[in-house]
Amino acid sequence: MPREKFTPRIFIEGDFCFSKNQITSIKLDEVELQFLKVIRAKPDDLIELHLITKNQIFLTQIVFIKKSSIEVKIIDDITEKFIPKNNIKISLMFSIGEKETIRDILDYSTQTDIIEFFPILTEFSKEYSLKFLQKKGKTIIKESIRQNKRLYFPHLNNPKEIKKLSPEFFSSFDTIIIADPNPPEEKLFKPKKKFKNILLIIGPESGFSQKDIEIFSNIIPKDKLFYLTFSKTIIRSKIAPIVFSSFILGSLFYLD
Repeated sequence: MPREKFTPRIFIEGDFCFSKNQITSIKLDEVELQFLKVIRAKPDDLIELHLITKNQIFLTQIVFIKKSSIEVKIIDDITEKFIPKNNIKISLMFSIGEKETIRDILDYSTQTDIIEFFPILTEFSKEYSLKFLQKKGKTIIKESIRQNKRLYFPHLNNPKEIKKLSPEFFSSFDTIIIADPNPPEEKLFKPKKKFKNILLIIGPESGFSQKDIEIFSNIIPKDKLFYLTFSKTIIRSKIAPIVFSSFILGSLFYLD
């Protein structure tokens, strides 16, 4: 069977309603315009239009590329093609570290179907990386999705101090998993069918401080809290999300 041709994807936001064979003009931001230049897009080329606000994807044909917009013909709604085969949702809470670590966390985690990011300021966080996260975070996620072709665009929440988290925040999750090289054995994560809405928590390169751990212990419901480790080896923060989220998704997806 011949391999399916890779169709480039651009992202738009707004309250659009598209119909088959409709020709429409759409204003693009600088990132998307630059992407079209990089791939040397031209009239008659096929391109996927990812409507972030509605999690819809349309196959379109370029009619005309203007200075700040693109005119396309809607060929079909192809959203169904990208709907995940499971209904497991994993969100990621991570401590804000170095810029390069933030870039890798957002990039790698987006490739493992993380649906939401919760950056937090812990005792060992790098506050000088905040501006980078707020300015570049969404762009990093976009570029990752362009490659892995997922449907759902993960929401990047505003950074929050760990001391300002509340028990109410954790109530929306049925399972909360902290990656820890030295976990209490009686609370190790074991896959169960009932786990559907999971929060994975990853610490900074140096690990959570004792103060951070005490805060989590006081606000996370004990019946929802589990720990996950593979060995005594400490996995780097930028690698941990893809390692642990892939393990969690895989172990739950293949349950009988």
